[in-house]
Amino acid sequence: MVISAGVILSGTFAALMPSGVMTLIQIALAVIIGIILLVILLPIVMPAVMKITYPYPYSKMGPTPTDDQPAEPQTRSGH
Repeated sequence: MVISAGVILSGTFAALMPSGVMTLIQIALAVIIGIILLVILLPIVMPAVMKITYPYPYSKMGPTPTDDQPAEPQTRSGH
């Protein structure tokens, strides 16, 4: 959703680049470079952030069971 809005915005500013107005050219270049970085970095960074911050089932990040309490696997839904 954000990527498609950025592509539309960068296309709009890219169409204004031939006008010769330096401010529009600078904004267009900044938006286009930002979209290129987003498309390249988002598929790399997002899974890494999810892996670091969101524990998966059977991970050792959850509470440890005591001796009188049986070990139950954690689920993502919280049940």
